[in-house]
Amino acid sequence: MGVSYLQNCKKCHAPFNWRKKYRILWREVNQPVICDNCGSEHYVTLGGRLVNTFFVIGPLTIFAGIIAPFDNIYLDLGGGILLAFLGSLLVPYFTILKVDGESLYSD
Repeated sequence: MGVSYLQNCKKCHAPFNWRKKYRILWREVNQPVICDNCGSEHYVTLGGRLVNTFFVIGPLTIFAGIIAPFDNIYLDLGGGILLAFLGSLLVPYFTILKVDGESLYSD
């Protein structure tokens, strides 16, 4: 059995899978992640949302908008979108979840 770097449920300590945490990216802001084992609701913290922005929007903006290494706008945008996608694959490892009732704005 390998080492998991994904967060566990705060109540029953069951691990969240990568796919469930990845879907956080594409949900509404206040929609909870529900533990499959105990049914407790977990919400993304403000820090988790900032991590999402840093890994997805940051590379796209920097590569396609600021650096723009190619003379072709389509290559710049394509490279930025590729980096944003690759960054989004890392988001589940760094997104922090809190149980309903805990403050979403503090660690």
